[in-house]
Amino acid sequence: MPTVLISFLGTSRYDCVDYRYSTNENDTINTKYAQIAVIMASREYWKDTGLKLLIFVTPEARERNLDELATELERLKADNNYPIDYTSINIQSVQNEQSLWNLFETVFKAIPQDSDIIFDITHAFRSIPVLGLAIINYAKTVKNCHPKGIYYASFDQSLPQPHPVIDLTRIDDLQRWSIAVAEYLHSGNSKEILLLSQEVAKRYYTSKRQPDFTLNKQKNLAEKLNEIWPVLATNRSKEIIDGSLFKDIQKILGELNQENASHIKPMTALYDKIYDSLRLFKPDALSNLLVAVFLCIQYNMIQQGITILEESIITLILNEIGADYIEEKNRNMVSWFMNYCEKKEGNTHPRNEPDRFDSYLAQILDDCMLATSIASTFNKIRDLRNDINHAEFRKQSMKPRTIIENFRQYFKEALDILSSIDTLKDNSIKETSSEIKTLMK
Repeated sequence: MPTVLISFLGTSRYDCVDYRYSTNENDTINTKYAQIAVIMASREYWKDTGLKLLIFVTPEARERNLDELATELERLKADNNYPIDYTSINIQSVQNEQSLWNLFETVFKAIPQDSDIIFDITHAFRSIPVLGLAIINYAKTVKNCHPKGIYYASFDQSLPQPHPVIDLTRIDDLQRWSIAVAEYLHSGNSKEILLLSQEVAKRYYTSKRQPDFTLNKQKNLAEKLNEIWPVLATNRSKEIIDGSLFKDIQKILGELNQENASHIKPMTALYDKIYDSLRLFKPDALSNLLVAVFLCIQYNMIQQGITILEESIITLILNEIGADYIEEKNRNMVSWFMNYCEKKEGNTHPRNEPDRFDSYLAQILDDCMLATSIASTFNKIRDLRNDINHAEFRKQSMKPRTIIENFRQYFKEALDILSSIDTLKDNSIKETSSEIKTLMK
């Protein structure tokens, strides 16, 4: 995979200055050209695979500076045996929006497929830093490229030398984190968060810096977030009730928010967004089932949400009457009782089915306020589940939008009932239902 350094050559007459290209005070180089300093600052990314330097030049820059830059590049290659190849590409000065798009096309076309990208913004036009971020992310999607670094060789005559080469890569990371977190919050898909955390960690350790425990925590966070979607997608209610996964994530987020590093501070608002989406989960709590249904609505996981909602109501009823909610016979008994509550011809009370159900538990259902109060809503949810699970192969079926709207409505009905019963055995059910109702307004 080639490593490409994108750089723009200016038109000024440059003087030789000392640049510091790493955190080591002794890592300096004297040169007229920022490209040389950026090459040195990024060498850990390309020294084993080689570097292809793309120098974008206006006619004026070509005439004034390209030959001398080429001489310095040849000297750098010869002195260090660096595998560097370079080429110049003609561009025009940016005068208007059309010329900006022409520049975008020129730069993008020059980037090889599947390449690692380093971007030098030192001598770019004023709009280039913004354009650069767009090109990097566009190439990432279209050409499967991988951003490695964004550098700015600082020069200020009022400050003493050596001048630092500033690594701005974390600015791009923040932008990509923002997009990845937004994707997660809207869909539950944390793949981009995981890929980004892995990429950042790999890039950091490639540069042979000191261990960064914050990066490890970010990677752990991403790996944990990546476990949520499969849990919901496959309706793993036992894991949802256990709540360990969600509490682990909450703990990691708390630790990250305690970090004081300057580059971490902008991340705290993103961490808070993730925390808020999971804050209602508790350890070993049946109320987690309701939170999971709420997440399914947010992530548009309609079929999973309907399934978890129906099974959750059965679970909560069995918990109310002190019955084993894992036992299949007990769960079937509750479903049978809900059918009986519809008062349709042929529907019998489960107590009249002694060969099928525990008569004692069946009798208790009559006195269970939750069971009798939520029966009508439950039956609508059951019909909704049957409709979606039969893939519309029924004489009467609902339109997609109707299923989604009814799901939300029936969930709200269930929350209204759960939050109105003061005698629930598990008070967290009532509290959680009330909080979710507030969030759904």
